[in-house]
Amino acid sequence: MNTQDIFEAMFVEATIGILAVNISGKIVKVNPFAEKMFGYENGTLQGQPLQVLLPEAIRKAHTKHRERFNKNPGHRTMGANLELHGLRKNGDKFPVQISLSHMKNGEEQLAIAYVHDVTEEKQRGKELQRKSTAIASGAMPIAFSDMEGKITEVNEAFVKMWGYDDSKDLIGIHNKELTLTDEEVAVINKAIKEKGQWSGEAKAKRKDGSYFDVFVTSNLIFDEWDRPQGMLATFVNTTELKKAEVLNQDIFKIVDDSLNEIYIFDKEDLKFVHVNKGARNNIGYSLEEMQNMTPVDIKPEHTAETFADLVTPLLNGEEEIIIFNTVHQRKDKTTYPVEAHLQYSMMGDQPVFVAIIIDITEAEKSRKALEEINTQLEEKVRLRTSALKENELKLESALTKEKELGELKSRFVSMASHEFRTPLSSILASAGLIARYPESDQQDKRTKHINRIKSSVNNLTSILNDFLSLEKLESGMISCQLVEVDFKNYVSILLDEMKLVANKNQMVNHQHSGKAIANIDEHLVKNILINLMSNAFKYSPNGKDVDLISVIENGSLSIKVRDYGIGIPEEDQQHMFDRFFRATNVTNIQGTGLGLVIVKRYLDLMKGSISFESKENEGTTFTVVIPQ
Repeated sequence: MNTQDIFEAMFVEATIGILAVNISGKIVKVNPFAEKMFGYENGTLQGQPLQVLLPEAIRKAHTKHRERFNKNPGHRTMGANLELHGLRKNGDKFPVQISLSHMKNGEEQLAIAYVHDVTEEKQRGKELQRKSTAIASGAMPIAFSDMEGKITEVNEAFVKMWGYDDSKDLIGIHNKELTLTDEEVAVINKAIKEKGQWSGEAKAKRKDGSYFDVFVTSNLIFDEWDRPQGMLATFVNTTELKKAEVLNQDIFKIVDDSLNEIYIFDKEDLKFVHVNKGARNNIGYSLEEMQNMTPVDIKPEHTAETFADLVTPLLNGEEEIIIFNTVHQRKDKTTYPVEAHLQYSMMGDQPVFVAIIIDITEAEKSRKALEEINTQLEEKVRLRTSALKENELKLESALTKEKELGELKSRFVSMASHEFRTPLSSILASAGLIARYPESDQQDKRTKHINRIKSSVNNLTSILNDFLSLEKLESGMISCQLVEVDFKNYVSILLDEMKLVANKNQMVNHQHSGKAIANIDEHLVKNILINLMSNAFKYSPNGKDVDLISVIENGSLSIKVRDYGIGIPEEDQQHMFDRFFRATNVTNIQGTGLGLVIVKRYLDLMKGSISFESKENEGTTFTVVIPQ
């Protein structure tokens, strides 16, 4: 093959468009690649004017450029720094790059144009620009590195997450100094070479040396000739996700380990989804057995229909919580009375009911404890009376103490005769009336009197609790255990419990300011707030709200409980912290006269104080201050 044949073969097989144009602008030679590029069939482009390959808008100007080139031919790039376009046979324009040279064919002067279609390069450039803009402004940390693993570019989110001041501080750093160990680098490089990408978890190291968890996705990036140029990696901080996962596990363990009975069952088929250990231990079934059962299976008092009616107010939004008394039946067929607190909730995307069950078998124990306290009180009165008789040498002091003790006893007898007699009379009357309704269709009447008996027992239990609290305080059995709590959240939980105590249409308006964390004994403060808010509810008419204002500042926690009720007569205010003393305007309202005494003793344990302001028929404000 001679040289001419070689050049002809190169012309025909070239993968770039080549055109030879004479000085008049006619195409005298064109290779197949150029014909295909411009959409012409083989041999149809030769002999046509070059203008057919140019957009209409530039044809006139191109004629002048061609004339100047023919006068001074040379080798150069056409339209440097300009965007050039060609025109296909079908009328489509497309971007091109053109290089020019010249030659003579005998006496004929020819211009040679080498034409390259740069459509794909332009598209890649625009796509790269869009990606670069998105990367730079995106919230997800992104880093580019070369094939050796050295960082070449990062976005602002990456700089911020790793704790650097400027992206320049990161350029040139090897990625293993920020995220990966040598072992991890080896594994990742192998995966990228085999699959072109890798994703997984890693430990990241901030500028200050602290570590955090990330999920990394790394991909190879290529140039226009599909040669690997480096890697692009995106990062997601998974530290908080892992903390949340651990927290969920901890919460589940707390619920499962709780001694209270907790049942979670599905909204649709009512089958138990989860039953905690406290419930399983008492009911006697395994979790697997319970998951094939419904609440009706352990509540002999209910059928599927009656239980469906019970939960309907929760489903239609009429009630947020339903509290009712029922009976649970164990696997061994024994039963025990319970108080059920039932709510509608979501477990993930599954609608469920959550039941918290309180075993109220201890009511009988409370009755016995009341008898024991009465015995102890009688014994204390006997001992103090005996001490007064024996202390004849200090007659004045003894007489004073005897008088005080007599007043105390008188108040107690007066209080006990009223507070015990009323519920006991109610119990006796209701018990007698129940016997008058033996027929099955009279169950509603029997239920009415049973509920009265339960209410009266609860009143007696409340009185008993006051006696127990006072006894424990006097015997030194109660101590102060200070812990740090989020006080606003602590009060919020307590207020949920107090909803059961409030009168109809009563609410507590809680306002908190200052610091969030309080240093308190949770049990003592809870009892203090329950006592003060119960009094506020009790001595306020229906519909009158109660204000609870808490402030943590200047080294103390201040709590104000304000009601707009009947108030305290001025002549009674000096005795409000005396045992068994009750104001003259509340004789027809249940109470023991011990509540404020117990509150003050609790505050003494925490080195706190209590004061109040009151005006009859306008309301009362109690202020508690606890040092921090």
